Amino acid sequence: MGVGVGVAGGGSSGGSGGVKGAGPRGRRRSGLTPLDVHIVDCRYCQEGCCGGKTIAVPSDLYDRLKLIRDALEEYQGVKGKLAMCRVINMLGDVLCQYLGYLPRRPVRVKDVERLISRDVLYKARYMVTRLKDAPDPRTAWLFVELAIQSWFNNMHRVLNVQPRGSWVDYAQDLLSDLGVPWGMRFNFAWVLANLLRSELTEIEYKPGARVEVLAVRLKCPCGALPDVVPTSLPAPAVLVRLWRYLNCLGVRGLDDYWRLIARLREGGGKCRELVS
Repeated sequence: MGVGVGVAGGGSSGGSGGVKGAGPRGRRRSGLTPLDVHIVDCRYCQEGCCGGKTIAVPSDLYDRLKLIRDALEEYQGVKGKLAMCRVINMLGDVLCQYLGYLPRRPVRVKDVERLISRDVLYKARYMVTRLKDAPDPRTAWLFVELAIQSWFNNMHRVLNVQPRGSWVDYAQDLLSDLGVPWGMRFNFAWVLANLLRSELTEIEYKPGARVEVLAVRLKCPCGALPDVVPTSLPAPAVLVRLWRYLNCLGVRGLDDYWRLIARLREGGGKCRELVS
């Protein structure tokens, strides 16, 4: 990129040009407001920062980049002449994959309620309901993936903070903490799907509706784990509780699961001696 002219606009919660969801002169659409940002104008550069004409930089990050720019200007003896986009391009390999993604939060109380109920609290309910009927491992993982992605992105929207990573990073860390390699994520989801259909659990549905799952009852008592997993919990918490239940029963993968089910059926559906 050429040095060009980089002009940084002032940041505010109303946003301005270059921020998705903001119209001309800062008019908001869809009742959403972006984070506090500074708009870096890259129109005069040959390539444009991160491939765009303008980019939105979160205020806290912009303040740190300014320190780097000021130090470079002093070192090069070009006070006030170094474009901010040049500084950003120097760090583009670690910045550009996240710049421009600004989670927005609703500004109306009703929209906040809808966000919390649909995308934070009850996304796990949808996940469990659909996971139970998943026909294959890949489809099972898609429902798990959807729930994790929705929870991760929308918790940042509720808190009005900029993620320091992606939902994929979060999902990989979550599975790693559970002892599941990322390459085994389809098996992970498929084991959970079969668990929800097995004799090891009892599904509690919403009264009058045999579709929406309210809770999963764990039929084999296992250590200090609670025997009921409500689907009003955050999606990651539901996944952790179900997987720890399986771990307590000696399951670490799909083969372990099928051996466990065979032992359960040989014992007439009784849980005795299943707990490791």
